[in-house]
Amino acid sequence: MFQTIYIDILFAINFSMDFLAIYITSYLLKLKFKTFKAVIAAILGALYSAFTVILRTDSIILALFFAYFMCYIAFEKRNLKNSIYNFIAYIAVNFLIGGGMTAVFSVFNKLVGERIVTIYGDVNSVPEKLPFSIFAVGVTFITALIIAFAKMFSKKGTAKNVKAEIFVGDKKGDFYLTEDSGNMLTEHLSGEPVIFLSEKAMLKITDEKTLIGVKNLDADIMKNSKIKMRVTVYETVSGKEMCVCMKPNKTLINGTNVRAWVAVGKGNIFGENDGIVPSILIKN
Repeated sequence: MFQTIYIDILFAINFSMDFLAIYITSYLLKLKFKTFKAVIAAILGALYSAFTVILRTDSIILALFFAYFMCYIAFEKRNLKNSIYNFIAYIAVNFLIGGGMTAVFSVFNKLVGERIVTIYGDVNSVPEKLPFSIFAVGVTFITALIIAFAKMFSKKGTAKNVKAEIFVGDKKGDFYLTEDSGNMLTEHLSGEPVIFLSEKAMLKITDEKTLIGVKNLDADIMKNSKIKMRVTVYETVSGKEMCVCMKPNKTLINGTNVRAWVAVGKGNIFGENDGIVPSILIKN
């Protein structure tokens, strides 16, 4: 007996699995999920899978290249290290989904039996029939299981990473910020939250002279600047501190317009990111 392979069904299955893997990876890494980019990446993956069947060829190196290219399309790109991390996470999710579906097929085979067919001259055993409902239930269960285990083994209260766009005067800076639930500082007159940026990040939205003046609480710099600035006093573990808060023309957090001020943070508290953002500014 010979097995008929329907290329449209093969494409649909691979598209669904790739799209699901991209979604789960975005969820686990707390990346912003962009449907359009995910669809393009999943189509690319499904086309590759279809052509490997049509051409009766496969290559691990080529498969990994396509997987990396899919990640490059689907996920936000900050640097090479970040891209490789996204790629490894995507591959891990794919393995988990693939292993889970293999287990579903195995259980189903034992329940309904198998039949022997010839595919491209090779003898294979395949399920008698796999209803779509079983496939859908299996995928749903595996997705829920992966997310549940990820939450179980991840640190509680893991901070979110967000993307911010801050406009000051005629300058605009793109930043990656870490959520900080402990940052409760507000500008004392407006009551609006304050985002702390590293010195390097601040240079995206101001010049070096202004930055030095802000750090040194230079009254002349603040008085002559076209940017609204105010000195704010706040509490730290070492006592009271003062900082100069600058009011941007516009601040977007993950694309959402928010009212906030920015200030220069002290010390190496930002890790690889550009700054810290109060939890209150992050829209869940």
